[in-house]
Amino acid sequence: MIQSVVRLVGSLPTPIRRALGVCVSLGVLVVPNQAARVTRRNIRMAFPERSLWSRFYLAAASLHELVQKSFDIAATWVRSPQEVSTWVRASEGLPEFLETPSSTPKLILLPHLGNWELFGMWLSQYQPYTALFRPLREEGLTALVREARARGGNRLVPTDAVGLRQLMSALRDGSSVIVLPDQTPHSGQGVYVPFFGIDTLTPTLIARLIQKTKPQVFLATAIREGSGYRAIIERVEALETVPNTVEICRRMNAAIEAMVRRYPSQYQWEYRRFRNAPDGTLRYP
Repeated sequence: MIQSVVRLVGSLPTPIRRALGVCVSLGVLVVPNQAARVTRRNIRMAFPERSLWSRFYLAAASLHELVQKSFDIAATWVRSPQEVSTWVRASEGLPEFLETPSSTPKLILLPHLGNWELFGMWLSQYQPYTALFRPLREEGLTALVREARARGGNRLVPTDAVGLRQLMSALRDGSSVIVLPDQTPHSGQGVYVPFFGIDTLTPTLIARLIQKTKPQVFLATAIREGSGYRAIIERVEALETVPNTVEICRRMNAAIEAMVRRYPSQYQWEYRRFRNAPDGTLRYP
């Protein structure tokens, strides 16, 4: 049932998806729901210097972008890579990325900003990558998403010790690896470092990959601009020279924060990024 709905939404023409997204986002704004509550709380925590009305408008814009992005992600999964790639109307940093020597490992940080599914699809036409894949909560979507992400010669590996070794091997071979740097890690797999001035539980996996393989590190996103997208991939300087795990995580969060501040409405604020506190308590349910 869910897969059928995703395929139906994804197959709609872009103007109809946009119009439907406006209607659904109005409902999300008006009807009480968890996504709106978490979005407003996160924005209040991240932007305490903003006025009440400024935060209100940012939350509304973020929820609107969340709905539009969800519909576009569905289309990314079900449409051809050739068609999806044409949605990227402009790009930044691609020549510099492609000029990286083939023997140099490339680690791409892809936060929950803009349309990360589209970025992966777009990049694979230039260079395939290896990435972790965790089965989705909705079992009916797992096969669909796995197949969509693997197109273009991309390699998906499990989120366990075997998968970690495969990521290491890919980097040592000079390949490109994509990781999501802003997910909340499991207990014992993260450290607390600032993100928007808040001590935030941050995964140490990326620091371990950097320390062991010394890759060039890039930060990437696909930002929605009108009816199309702008793909951005930019170098995060000198992370591979930092020996300290906490400092790598601190610099990584600072780089992500700087990019989010450029496009704040397109960050996934409905994710409970600040939920865990250093003292073991929860900042919100």
